[in-house]
Amino acid sequence: MSKAQSDCEQLLGVLMPFAEQMLTEHGEFFPFGATMSPAGECALAAAMDGEEDQPESADLIEMMMHQFCAGAKAGEYMATAIVFDALTVPPGKSDKQDTVICALDHRDDYSVKVCFPYSIDGDGELTVDDPFAVEGDYIVFGAN
Repeated sequence: MSKAQSDCEQLLGVLMPFAEQMLTEHGEFFPFGATMSPAGECALAAAMDGEEDQPESADLIEMMMHQFCAGAKAGEYMATAIVFDALTVPPGKSDKQDTVICALDHRDDYSVKVCFPYSIDGDGELTVDDPFAVEGDYIVFGAN
C-alpha cells in the first residue's frame, strides 16, 4: 500500500464513524470533511453558509472544495476528504441506493472516491454494505 493510500485510509477512519453516527441518530448528515497536515495530523472540517439554516449540500461541498484547494496550494494539507450522501448503483446491483461517498485526495497524485452503500430500516437500524471505490477527480491537488 502506498503512503498516499495509507494516509487517505487514516482520514477515512476518522470520518466514517461520524457519518455512521449521524445516520444512526438523524438518518442524514450535511457534507463534512477532514484534512491531514504535512505532519500527519488530522482535523475535521466543515463549510458553513451564514445565509441559510439549511444550505444545499452541493453548495457546502463546493465551499469545502474551494477551501481545500486554497489550503493545498498554500502547502497546508497533505490529504483532504469530503464526505457526502448520494445515490449510486453499487457494483452487481441494478437499483440506486443511498451511499456515503468519501472523496479523498492526496498531494502525491492520488484521488479516490470510496463509496459505502447503506440502508436504514423502519426501526432506524443502519446497515452499511461492503464499500467500493472509483477513481477520484484530482481537483484539490491536481493531477500530475
